[in-house]
Amino acid sequence: MLPRRLCEDLCSLNPGVDRLAFSVIFELTPQGEVISEWFGRTVIKSCVKLGYPTAQLVIDGKLETAADVPNVCPEVEFNQGHSAETCIEVIQNLQSIASKKRIDRVEGGALTKLKRMRLGFIYDAEG
Repeated sequence: MLPRRLCEDLCSLNPGVDRLAFSVIFELTPQGEVISEWFGRTVIKSCVKLGYPTAQLVIDGKLETAADVPNVCPEVEFNQGHSAETCIEVIQNLQSIASKKRIDRVEGGALTKLKRMRLGFIYDAEG
């Protein structure tokens, strides 16, 4: 397990805190086709700290407007000049593109739902 200071502070994307990063920035069409790309060093600053369950609420349509946030996710605070509506819209757009790209991969022959072998041990009475 990593030290608390490392995982909760130094390496975490806490809202409003500058972090040095190496970024890949894509400009995409609504269908997910790459128009342009850029790779480089950046300084990033998160506007909100969302957990996977909160993002899933947006994807599932249970968190659609800023008015829903206090009722559904009272622990979530938006700052740095970004509104809840903007963040919700971005998550929905990314989900839409991801869904289209997933369909393209499957239609292109991608393997899905492979059964994974599990290695196990069976002990007799003597161990």
